[in-house]
This record gives sequence, C-alpha cells and structure tokens, in this order.
Amino acid sequence: METGTGKTYVYLRTLFELNKRYGFTKFIVVVPSIAIREGVQKSLEVMREHFKELYDQVPYDSFVYDPKQLGQVRQFATSNKIQLMVINIQAFDKARAILNQENDRLSGVRPIDFIRATCPIMIIDEPQSVEGDTRKMQTKRSQALESLNPLCTLRYSATHKNPYNLLYVLNPIDAYDLRLVKRIEVASLVGEDGFNSTFVGLKSVDNSKGIKARLQININEPAGPKKKRLFPKWSG
Repeated sequence: METGTGKTYVYLRTLFELNKRYGFTKFIVVVPSIAIREGVQKSLEVMREHFKELYDQVPYDSFVYDPKQLGQVRQFATSNKIQLMVINIQAFDKARAILNQENDRLSGVRPIDFIRATCPIMIIDEPQSVEGDTRKMQTKRSQALESLNPLCTLRYSATHKNPYNLLYVLNPIDAYDLRLVKRIEVASLVGEDGFNSTFVGLKSVDNSKGIKARLQININEPAGPKKKRLFPKWSG
C-alpha cells in the first residue's frame, strides 16, 4: 500500500474482520522501530471507540510488549477476549532477549512459549525493515519471526523487497485516482506578449529524414520583439 493511504487502519480493521468472520483472537503486530510502535499504539488509543462501535462492542485488549510486565504475555495466551500485542523486532531477534529467556515469574517458562502456544496471526508493518531481504535466503530476523509460531503472516508495505504471495496492490496512481493522497497540480501562467525572459518552445519533431524540430523563440525585430517559428535541422 502506498505511503499515506491508511495502512495502519487497514491492518487493524483486518484483525477485527478475522475475528468477526472466523473467530480468531490472538494477533501480533511486529514493527521495525520504537517510533513506529508508538505510532501504532497511538492509533489504537484514538480508534478504540471507533472499532467498538464498528464491531458491536466486541471486547478486546491491546498493549505494547514491555519486558517489565510479563504478566501481559500470560494474559495474551490465556484470555478469551481478542488480544493484540504490538512489539518491535528488536525485542526478540536475539537469544539473550528477555522474551527468549526462562523466567521465574512465569514458573520457569520462557515468555515466547506462551505466545507460540497460541499460534497467533502475525501482522508485519514494513517487512523490508523488520525482516530484511528474504528473496534469496532467510535472515536472522525472519527466523526470529518464525520462532513465534504464527498461524499465518500478513505483510503491509509500500516498498516490499519480497512480496511473497501478493494479495493486494495500491500503487501511487491508484491512490491518486481514489483521492487517498494529496492531489498536487502545478499550473503556470505565461503572458502572450511577455518578452522579459528567454523563451524557447518545442512545437514538433520529425526524424524521417534526419532530425528536424520546429521551434518558437523570441526574436527582437525592428518593430519590437515577437514570437517567431524556426525550422533548424541537425544531421541524424
């Protein structure tokens, strides 16, 4: 999807639709940076009432993964409500990450094992940044994503490196035609008898017998400046 067309809203709506139609309740949104993570969290806060009205007040919990609040991971696995976890890839792409370590507060279980047991549906925001270039082989980050044991993975971006099984495309032209992005048009105004600046106009080109071009330029004549057409010829 083209940048600025509501990608975050689209994939959040997708999660609620998957719950409404098929009953799925475990979702993880993986983002490439803390800045984007905070942006997704803000979108969830702003749109909370909107989604409740749109989906008959369906109860759901959404939270940003915090290694200091691992109880949220347990809740993610055990709750019957829709669970939506937002996490940045740096939180679990290394073996020493807290998510991958056994934890006494979780009865010696690794937090990631709670997630794996749910087979969550995974959304990747900007996969080219989250998992890198996977066109030829897996990356360490793509392997880390697989370690979450997702039921399926949906990727949203305007600049995919590996489109996998492409489902939908919203390119810049379509986004413009559908009025999803700002429409900027540039109009110029040139006086018909304005001779204060250099002017060269290309009227036509013919390359059938050498290269010919019909030009229009400003000419300073005895009666004053005026536009005149010329027919210079260059050897082809």
